[in-house]
Formats: sequence, structure tokens, C-alpha cells
Amino acid sequence: MDDFETQFQKEGREVHLLRSEKEAIKQRILTMPEPAPARYVTYFDSLYSGRMATAALGLLIIVGSAPLTYAAQRSVPGDFLHGFELSVVEPLEEVVQFTFHTRIAYATNRLEERLQEVQATTAAHMTPEEVATVTENVQKHVQDIFEALPQETDKKDMVDNLIKVSALVNAHEDLLSQPSPEVSDMEDLNDAVTAELLDQVQEYALDKTQSELLQAVKDEIVEIADLVEDDRNSSDTDAITERLVTVQEEVGEGNLGEALQEAVDAKVQALAQDYAEGSGEEIFNE
Repeated sequence: MDDFETQFQKEGREVHLLRSEKEAIKQRILTMPEPAPARYVTYFDSLYSGRMATAALGLLIIVGSAPLTYAAQRSVPGDFLHGFELSVVEPLEEVVQFTFHTRIAYATNRLEERLQEVQATTAAHMTPEEVATVTENVQKHVQDIFEALPQETDKKDMVDNLIKVSALVNAHEDLLSQPSPEVSDMEDLNDAVTAELLDQVQEYALDKTQSELLQAVKDEIVEIADLVEDDRNSSDTDAITERLVTVQEEVGEGNLGEALQEAVDAKVQALAQDYAEGSGEEIFNE
């Protein structure tokens, strides 16, 4: 047995699941949908059944190696098990996301986890290879979200999802701010998310009456106030406040679509600030 396998097994044996974690795994299995009744198999059926078989196999592997999976999911760039998490655990978990809602939620949660990992590692101590891996994974998660978004029929949910994604990408870009090709890639990704968010806000506004738009602006302002309540002395908070002044001016002039866009931009900035202040400890305390 080589050193790699020895260390792999050693780390797996040292991790023990809590009773609550075992119960969560059990509930996950019990709540899986029952298989559909037997029917004639077509070409498309075989594709679907192949996906189901892959999902079942993946779930079996994840549950069967639960202690190792638990350790991998709390690893950070540079850790022995981090590659296992990225190349084995997450692809298997991704297979069992069957609806666009769960695919968006899963990819967004992975974006948040990537950020927490970098925060726990301290970006300044990451190697260029680790920065490149983070960037590549962030790009993949955003791509997965973009692919699922067209199926989202609720425009408000779509905008809310993109606000969170935009804030997370902003926080990644700020954290990985050292000059490198990977940071340039992150800037391009940030621009793409911002453009998509702008388009979706405009489409959302087209379907609303003036009174509905005004209420939407008010709702965003309330949420922004909650986000910045504890950070009143931050320079970012000053910039957010300036945006809110612009929102008020647009509302006064009757430009409610522009006011909503400014409010959304302010919310992205406030949420990104909130994410940036995280310590990364959440991934170890779940």
C-alpha cells in the first residue's frame, strides 16, 4: 500500500459522524422519490434510467464512505482531501439534482462554499495553482446556474438568484485580488453575471405596474438596510448609501425601472460586503 492510500484511509478513519449527521443521511435516503411503474423502454427512457442509475450509485458511494465524505467537505485548498471533494463528492452530489430549482440552489451553495474555503485558507497564502482551481470551479458553478436559469418561470426568483450569485462572484474577485490571469478571468465572469442580472431586472420591470415597481424598490431598500445595519462605518456602506440617494432621486423623477436597477446594484454591493466579512469558519461548524 503506497503513502497516498495509507494517508487517505487514515484520514477517513479519524472522522466520525454525529448522530444528527447520520439521521440527516437516513432522511435523505428515505425522502428519495419512489421509482415510476414499469413501462416499455425507449431510447429516451434509457438515457433517463442511466442518469438514475448513476445517481443511485453516486448516493451509495457517498453514504458508504460518509466519514471520508464529511472530512472532504470541510477541506480547503491545499488540504489532502480537497481534490477528492471537487473531483468525486461534488460531481456525484450534482447528479442527484433533478430539477432546475435544486440545480440552481446546489450550484449557488457551492459558490458560497468555495468562498468560505478561500477565507479559511487566506487567499494570500494560496498558490497560483490553487487560485486557478478556485477560479475554474467558480466558473463552472456559474455556468451551471446560467444553464438552469432559462427554466425558471418566476422572474423575481430569477433576479434574487442572480443577486446572490453576483455578490458571491464580487466577493471572490475582491478576495483573489492579486494580479494574475485567474483574476482577469474572475473579472470577466463578474461582468457576465452583472450583464445577465441587468437583463433580468429589465425584463422583470416590464411586467410590473408602477405601483408594483415602487413596492419592489421599497422591498429592496428594506433588505439593504438590514444588510448594512452593523457596518455603518464601512467605506462600502458609504458607497451603498450614495446608491440609495440615487434610488430616491430616480423615484422622485418617476423613473421606477432605473430606481429598481440602482436598488439591485446596491443590494449586490451590500451582500458582497456581508460575504466578504465572513471568516470561513461556517464550513467547519455546520
